[in-house]
Amino acid sequence: MKIIVDAFGGDNAPQQILLGCAQARESLGIDIVLAGDKARLEACAKELDLTQQLAKMEIARPINRHVGFSHSMLFRCRALIIIC
Repeated sequence: MKIIVDAFGGDNAPQQILLGCAQARESLGIDIVLAGDKARLEACAKELDLTQQLAKMEIARPINRHVGFSHSMLFRCRALIIIC
């Protein structure tokens, strides 16, 4: 099962989001797709010593660089629902 997570959608993001996703991936064996800025996520993972865990997750970027993450994620979710 693939879970799409907004990596920057919270007060303590992306640190707590990355920690939670790494734990969920390890304990539940689910595939994680993080939506967010790849460079910022990689820097955060390095600070938290989660580089190896992040490498096992997919990082999604906006489909259109002129569209924000919320709009591109909405499109991806719609596409996911249609595919399922």
